[in-house]
Amino acid sequence: MKICTLAAVFVVALLLTACSGSSDSNTSSVASSHTPDSTDYAYMLCHAIDSTNTSTEPCKVDTPNIDIHAAIDPNTAQVACAAIAKAARAKGWVFESYWQVRYFSPYASGGPIATCSL
Repeated sequence: MKICTLAAVFVVALLLTACSGSSDSNTSSVASSHTPDSTDYAYMLCHAIDSTNTSTEPCKVDTPNIDIHAAIDPNTAQVACAAIAKAARAKGWVFESYWQVRYFSPYASGGPIATCSL
């Protein structure tokens, strides 16, 4: 499972960087009346994550958090978290400093197993 999860992280990173045409065109139609903000980018990020079909639940935007549920260990979650944040930055998506990605596991009770700032 760990290899599949890491592969999914790279797929997300590729989606975020390779979809510049499609996501930019999606936001350009809105751009005339609304410049994308952190919440818009959070939903785009969740859409990319959900498209990998590796989460145990749909990605959730709960301002200022992006919550991802996946059957992975904390170390892998931290690597995935950092890769997602890096891909979002590479895409030019700017988040206010309080936004973060949080990973939750069905094997762990309580809070997130990994977090990282966007």
